[in-house]
Amino acid sequence: MYVPRLKEETRLARRREIAEAALRCFARQGFAATSMADIIAESGLSAGSIYSHYDSKAALVHEAAKEILDDRFRQVVAAIDLDGTATISPGRLFLAVVETMFVASAGPVLLRVWAEMPVDPELAAVGVKNVGFMRARVSELLVPWVGARAGAELTADDPLVGRTADLVIAAVQGLLVRAAFDEPETLAALRQTLARALDTAEV
Repeated sequence: MYVPRLKEETRLARRREIAEAALRCFARQGFAATSMADIIAESGLSAGSIYSHYDSKAALVHEAAKEILDDRFRQVVAAIDLDGTATISPGRLFLAVVETMFVASAGPVLLRVWAEMPVDPELAAVGVKNVGFMRARVSELLVPWVGARAGAELTADDPLVGRTADLVIAAVQGLLVRAAFDEPETLAALRQTLARALDTAEV
């Protein structure tokens, strides 16, 4: 019997549904302790449906992390557009990214995945790809500010832009780690301190 292929929109929606189920599992029990059977049960879909989209946990976590990052950066860009700001400084970008991640409770999932990377080469390879994706998006947003500060026409692949992006990413990662044990008041003060430091850092 002929089965029509899923439309592209339906296919993408199904992939997101599976990725979100995987994220819930990773948040509860970590990457290593989560099996494909757990993800299948969490999603409520058939094994055949899952494996038609993803052939491994590593592929799933890559897609899930990319989905988180892409969605958060869309929110950041929307916020920048809404306030009419033509450029965004490293400090403001840091605050915007952190805010969207905390609101969406993405931090605990990312922390679990990062913690398992040193002992899981496959997961570590996925992490490298996702950090590269995040670095590219951060660099794109910082080009106008870094270029204005340097008094030069720069592109997203300029080393100066890349170093600035690396500082923002490191600050985001550090704050997410601190969020696992610090009090909200301490985190709020640390956010502002890091934002000011990013805007005045020499790279």
